[in-house]
Amino acid sequence: VFDDLFFGDYGVLNGIGTILSFVPIIFFLYFALSILEDSGYMARAAFVMDRLMRKLGLTGRAIISMILGFGCNVPGVYSTRAIPDEGDRLIAIVINPLIPCSARLVVFACLAYVFFGPLAGNVIFSMYVLGIGLAVLIAIIMRKSYLKGRVSPFILELPPYQAPTLRTVILHAYERGILFFKKAGTVIFGGLLVLEILMHLQWPLGWGPVETSVICALGKALQPLFSPMGWDWRLVVAVVFGFVAKEIVLGATAALYGVPEEGLGARLGELYTPVQAFSYMVFVLAYVPCVATVAAIA
Repeated sequence: VFDDLFFGDYGVLNGIGTILSFVPIIFFLYFALSILEDSGYMARAAFVMDRLMRKLGLTGRAIISMILGFGCNVPGVYSTRAIPDEGDRLIAIVINPLIPCSARLVVFACLAYVFFGPLAGNVIFSMYVLGIGLAVLIAIIMRKSYLKGRVSPFILELPPYQAPTLRTVILHAYERGILFFKKAGTVIFGGLLVLEILMHLQWPLGWGPVETSVICALGKALQPLFSPMGWDWRLVVAVVFGFVAKEIVLGATAALYGVPEEGLGARLGELYTPVQAFSYMVFVLAYVPCVATVAAIA
């Protein structure tokens, strides 16, 4: 039983390894965000974007939370506290989970590389465009219906420009990136462990193969809702567990199909078309955010 849970083809370590293989992408993203913050550009971005953001029913300050959301939606949501007007702040909070975070980037990078090859970069970029577009659409709808009225005045003190030092930027990127490792060792590990137990748990109580497990029954019960998109029960279960943390989507997919990190792409490529993969990416982008983001919003 212990070997099945941790070291088997469907083991927890298999799912964790698949997630950690994308650590370089995560560090590079945080490295770029650290340069923007340390140079003093963030405040200027808010000032430059204020006129355009007002046309979309937002305040210029919302751009800061959106940029932070590219790293993680949790600090993006928390940063909206700097927006003084309650209506502006509420809109910025609601749209932030639509900004593709680093956890979703892991899923996008894997699927785009497998199904779109040389066009993977364009496909990933389209996810960012779509996420921002949905955020803007929601902001306009909220401003014209639930929160009618003008956007609050924009007053902001601009810090001086400064050249970020390499040491400081690397340190900030490291501090944020190491949180990814801590998350992998706690929240993600715990989520995958629960998934593994349910993958072998039989009803009534027993231990057996995945195909007759509790998680398989759950996936098949929900599968009709997703049948128009052509997903099997394994992909359905993966997005359900993605509510714990979006990184789990990829790890759970590897675990449910019983393939190692290097074999996941080939296995998915055998079962799905590029259109189905793209629909899966869009769903991961737009469905309910992770539990940490929901807690931050609350």
